[in-house]
Amino acid sequence: MPGSGTPIGASAWPSSRALRLDEKLLKRSIQNDVDQALVALRAARENYALRFRPRPPHKKTPQKPNVLYQQALARAIEVNDANDKLFEADVTREAAKLSMEQAYLTYGARSALGPLDQDKGVPAP
Repeated sequence: MPGSGTPIGASAWPSSRALRLDEKLLKRSIQNDVDQALVALRAARENYALRFRPRPPHKKTPQKPNVLYQQALARAIEVNDANDKLFEADVTREAAKLSMEQAYLTYGARSALGPLDQDKGVPAP
């Protein structure tokens, strides 16, 4: 067919050589993909092995962090106990103050003193 773009005598179907070359190219592409995935897998395994290597059994972890933690915990408990004692002292002081004020109110009510008369003969708090 003149003008169709194909040489005279060539068929519209690809030749067997072209098919073999395409098959070879596809095999190479697949092999390259497999090789790349294998390299990535090896690198990831090596990275994991380096980062999460088990410690040898003969080496013990240093005890200093545990000692420091226990000391800090003991100090925190001491501070908490001291704060608790201060709180209890504040509560005791306020309870005593409340008791004193209630006694003043009771004295005022029983002695029939009004709010303006409180200054007459009642000891100051």
